[in-house]
Order: sequence, then C-alpha cells, then structure tokens
Amino acid sequence: MTKLRTITLVVALCHSLAGCQIVGQVVDLFHTSESQTVSGEAPLWSRLSTQGLAGTEGHLGEVLTIKQVARDPIQVLSVGTDGNLITWDLESGAGSILKTLDSPCQLAALGENRSLVACASGFSVRVACVTGCTGQWELTKLKTRTTSIAFHEDDSALLIGGADGRVYRWRFRLPETAETLREQEKILERYIAHQTIVTQVAPLHTARAFFSADWDGVLYGWLAYTADDQQGSFDKNLFGGRFFGDIGTYLRANRATDRGITALTVSRDGTRLGLGTEDGAIEIWEVRGFLLSARAPLHSGRVTGIALNNDGTRVASVGRDGKINVSQVVPDPLFGIKVDTLPTHLTQLMSEEMRGASKIYFLSSGNAIVTTLSGKLGEIPVAAIPAPVETPPAVLTNKKQEVRDSDY
Repeated sequence: MTKLRTITLVVALCHSLAGCQIVGQVVDLFHTSESQTVSGEAPLWSRLSTQGLAGTEGHLGEVLTIKQVARDPIQVLSVGTDGNLITWDLESGAGSILKTLDSPCQLAALGENRSLVACASGFSVRVACVTGCTGQWELTKLKTRTTSIAFHEDDSALLIGGADGRVYRWRFRLPETAETLREQEKILERYIAHQTIVTQVAPLHTARAFFSADWDGVLYGWLAYTADDQQGSFDKNLFGGRFFGDIGTYLRANRATDRGITALTVSRDGTRLGLGTEDGAIEIWEVRGFLLSARAPLHSGRVTGIALNNDGTRVASVGRDGKINVSQVVPDPLFGIKVDTLPTHLTQLMSEEMRGASKIYFLSSGNAIVTTLSGKLGEIPVAAIPAPVETPPAVLTNKKQEVRDSDY
C-alpha cells in the first residue's frame, strides 16, 4: 500500500511541477560572456526571490542537477540542458526561471555552500555567480572533453573529470590574486592515475579530499595538493616544467574491475560514499578506511543516479531500467564483502518504476527528489517510512578459546 501511494504522489507532483514546455518570457538575468572578473564575494545560498520572474512548467530537456537552497518551506534550484536555472517551491509546486546561461550545458554543478553554477559543454567549462554577485570565469586551457564536474573546497575550486583519464582541479578564483608565473601555474592542477575515461568525480565536503571513478570500475580517493602544509609548493619537477604534474597522493579502492562506475556521491557528513555501476549494482563504502560495507544488485542495466542522505544511512538510486530504489544501509560489521559475491546488505524500503527517471537527490526533510530526461521532477515521500529493525548477529561467549604460540 505504501509503494502504490508513494508512486501516485510522485506522478501527481511531477505533473504539477513540470511539463514539456516552458511558458512565459525567459528572463536573462546573467549574460556576461566577456566578463572575467567578479564583483564581490559569491554569497551563501539563501531563499531565492521569485518576484518579477517568468513562470515555467519545466526544463526543455534533461535536468542535469538539483540543489536545495532553502528550508521551511523547502526551495530547490535546478539546472537543465537548456541552460535555464529554475527555482522551485515544493509547497506550492511553482517554478520560476531565475537565470538563463548564455549557452546550453551538457554537464552542470551547483555550489555546495555558495551561490555558484558550473556549466560544461565539450571542451568549454565555465563558472558563474547565480545571485548576489556578477561575473564569470572560463577555462580555456583544457584540451580534453569534460565528462564530470563538481565543486570542491568550499566552492573555491572545480573538479573536472576528463576523457583523457585525468582529473583536473581548476582553482578558478586564483587568477584574481596570481601575480607570478608560479602562482598562475597553480590555477589548473592535474591528478594522474586513471588509465581510461574518468566517469565521475565527487568531493568530500568535510575535508580537502575527493574521489574519482572510471569506465574500468576503478575508484580512487585523492588528497588535494592544497591539503599539505606547503599547499603543494614542493611538487615540481627539478628539471623544470609545470607544477602539479605527475605526483599525487591517492588511494585505490580494493575492488575488482567491472563494467564501469556510472554514478558517485558522498554523504553530507562525509562518512560514506555510494556508487552505482554499469551492470546495475549499488555499493556503499566507508570513507574512513576506504572499505566496502554494503553491496546489492538493484537495477537491470546502468545506474544513472545515486544519492545518500545526510548521515549516509539511506541510499536512493535510479537506473536506465526506470526503477527507483530507496534502501536502508545495513553495513557488514566485519567488512568482509567481496564485489563478486553480491551479498545483500541493503534493506529495501521502496521500489517503483517511473519512466525516464534520470537522477535522484535527498532533501533535508528526508524525502527525495527524482528528475527525468524530459525535464520533469517530483518528490518521493520516503521520510515517513520507518527504518527496519535489524537483528544483531549472535555472539558466542561460552566457546572456549584456544591460544597457541603460533598466534603471537
């Protein structure tokens, strides 16, 4: 009964929030293609005013990313392939076009804390203020196609996954203060370890670490060059050349290669990492120790979106099969999971189908937002679903322990 009511609410809200057409006049609040400077510091996210903005029924194309920008009532901001930034009031279902970027996007990211948007298309990568400031930054040095982007380190840098197998960290604010050639060389950092296309990058918002994954199923955890006391100033070639070239501090996850990692996320508190694979599996990794603690095959085919709630106790995913899954994370206390054994350590709370579902995100309320390829979005009321009561494994206390010299 819960499942049927859940999907009914999703479909109803999807129809009320978004359609296939954008109505009203598009308001271009931001068109500074020649600007390379910023007037004032990018402000923190706050409730976005919709007075005087054109109303809308949705995006003209896929929703690329969503960010919750206000609570009580909840307000979210979405970016689509059409270059529109739409602010949504979930209580009323009203949407308004806050800004139209000067070109469409293939990839998009919104700042974790600050009012910033990043847009990538082919070899072009740009960062712009959303509200409260003006200006934009544009990366012109990148010589590879961008495959994934995410903001990092209090939104002062942008992580970029490349089709060349490299991860780049663009410190887009640095050009304003870089006075020497040495400082200018630090603007674009390179992290080299992958042997194939980098499919996903994800920041650890509680530290200067980040994660990257590729098409061979390889997962790396990285420390940014700015994480050491010298902020990477000693990483240079003795015979000349660029800073931040071939040396990086990274750890490879102990997982077998498979058909590729297609979705990647980190919980808000930085304790857990979730990933989805090309063959439909979901994995949960503990950030401390970089250990696999839960895995289950939940989709038939590629996982297109994955999300963890704030403390990493729930995972939501969508796949190319149109399925929406929400599960409770039940980690293996012994971390004895192997990728090829596929044990079920996720307790399923909800499983439904929604045609064209593409991405999924958790809200502060505990509910989830699903987006579609056609520009729709809807809220899934999963916060009210109680967590299952798990029976702890039995512990044998009366078994006599044999101690041998060889044990020491």
